[in-house]
Amino acid sequence: MKELQSIIRLMTRIDAAYLNEGELNPVRDKLESANFTLQEIRKVILKTVYPCDEMLLHCIWKGVIKECKDLFQLRPTDEGLCCVFNSAVYKNLYKNNRRSRNVERSESHGLNLGLTVILDSNLDDYALTTSRYNGFKILVGHSEEFPDPGKRGFLAGPGMELYTAITPAITSTEPRVESADLPLEKLMCRFNSFKLKWLPTYTSASCLLECETEAMMKICGCRPFYYPVSSNLKSCNLRGYPCLANVTMMIRRLEIQCGCEDACDNIIYHVELSHAVFPGYGFYNGGFLESIKNIGNASSDKLEKFSNRTYNSENLSRLHFFYKDAYVIHYIRDLRLAWEDFI
Repeated sequence: MKELQSIIRLMTRIDAAYLNEGELNPVRDKLESANFTLQEIRKVILKTVYPCDEMLLHCIWKGVIKECKDLFQLRPTDEGLCCVFNSAVYKNLYKNNRRSRNVERSESHGLNLGLTVILDSNLDDYALTTSRYNGFKILVGHSEEFPDPGKRGFLAGPGMELYTAITPAITSTEPRVESADLPLEKLMCRFNSFKLKWLPTYTSASCLLECETEAMMKICGCRPFYYPVSSNLKSCNLRGYPCLANVTMMIRRLEIQCGCEDACDNIIYHVELSHAVFPGYGFYNGGFLESIKNIGNASSDKLEKFSNRTYNSENLSRLHFFYKDAYVIHYIRDLRLAWEDFI
């Protein structure tokens, strides 16, 4: 079990390979002596990762109880395989990049008209986690970006009720700015028409991922198997992961310059966090358990978990994501002076 845990952690988190090369070597040697192929290791990882339908016990979207499996999918991120909501672009591990189904949208604000989920840490079966903390890493980001909770995520521990109030900040650029054909050092952003090699929409995070991938291919000759790039690019086995980790650190130390400016038209989601102890008094006295029982396919195991107060306080977390206000912050990028200003 410990060796399996090491495989999952080392092959789905590049930083783990950088910090634990002494742990990686014996695991790698055993896999190679047993003639394990990379494809077989992938299958092991996919079969042993914590399934979304077991982690997500209860989901509410815009005030309506939903099947969590209809809202979340298991997708690759920079922290390995995670449960992702509303991702417009993803990488199927065996097929090419493609868009997911239509993106869910909320036109309203307030706690009751966003997304609420109850998560189960299941600490008694924590042997296969890739993290060194109890709880969950969370990221609120753009649906078109490759999720990078390892760089920008925040934590929610067991026994916590977390309120995530979201305020979008939109930046749009006037058409005459693009017509002015300014050099990048003056423009300090890239237009959405800028084409990436593999990902369909330009964002600074997507650009950085592609830059990182190109550097890995040049220096290491391979890339992480879960990166959403061309399937023609060779995936690394464990022997290549220390090199991948070194490239990642080189980019973080700016030893490799990527030139990934912000998109000229973009959205940044500012979050405001507050929290309380979970489950609180209202969890058991607000008819919540009765609403769970009314779900036609609620399993007996799920109902038993909700009814066990000790288990709930030690393992469950409830998270709320919602727009804070009925407005957004809107910035407009424009030229200070254009030719028509002199006329």
